[in-house]
Amino acid sequence: GAQEIRRFSRGFYRMHERDGDVFITDLRMGLEPTYFFDFNLGPVNAQGQLDASRISTKQGARANLDAGLPWLWQRIRGNTATWSGG
Repeated sequence: GAQEIRRFSRGFYRMHERDGDVFITDLRMGLEPTYFFDFNLGPVNAQGQLDASRISTKQGARANLDAGLPWLWQRIRGNTATWSGG
């Protein structure tokens, strides 16, 4: 769960809420809004805590490479191309 992602990501993670569930995302692998390691930790209970026994589910997806690769090549060449999120 969350402890493993914190350790694995070496501090480059974010936690956020979407549709009532809490997500933890490793920010090193992907581009906004698609990250490879994005896990649904489930909803927060009435006491404001996550269910530690719940198995987190991977939600990550692969980015659109047709849009992402040209942007990445521009960045590698030192250009300050802005990501459009394609």
